[in-house]
Amino acid sequence: MESLLQLDRSQRVIHLGTFHRLLFPVPRLAFLVVPERLVEPIRRAKMVADGFTPVVDQEVLAEFIELGALERYMRRARRRNAAKGEALVSALRAEFCDAITITGEAAGLHLMVSFPTIRPNRGNEIVQAAATFGVRVGSLAPFTTARRPPSAVLLFYGAVDQGAMPEIARLLARALKPLV
Repeated sequence: MESLLQLDRSQRVIHLGTFHRLLFPVPRLAFLVVPERLVEPIRRAKMVADGFTPVVDQEVLAEFIELGALERYMRRARRRNAAKGEALVSALRAEFCDAITITGEAAGLHLMVSFPTIRPNRGNEIVQAAATFGVRVGSLAPFTTARRPPSAVLLFYGAVDQGAMPEIARLLARALKPLV
């Protein structure tokens, strides 16, 4: 699938990205991909708004990219995160069997898990119940306009050890027993 930037024939799309989550949280390095006609106006605006970005951080990142280290790191991270996601899906399926619907396995660092056996519009209750067992899940409420959204949550697994996935699924199942 083409990105919005690739589809932009009128040169109106601006892509903003950051290396914050990809590499490390300390350096505040971001980037813009802009149409050629906007390069100078944006460069001037940046100088007015924020004239200083640490040069050393930029040079280190540039070398990291030029040496191919960023690409190698991303390949390793993708494999590691895919294995974590597969472990979580497997653990959830073992714990919940057919009582869940999992969406977004290819999304990266999170899954959407729907609980068809729990009445609609109880996503926030699921979040609270999971929290009482130490499982962090995200509500879908901010992302929907449905009056009665499905009982579903986001599970974030990027910072979780792969070996912890069965325990997370077990705790989530215990937390949701009263809601089923």
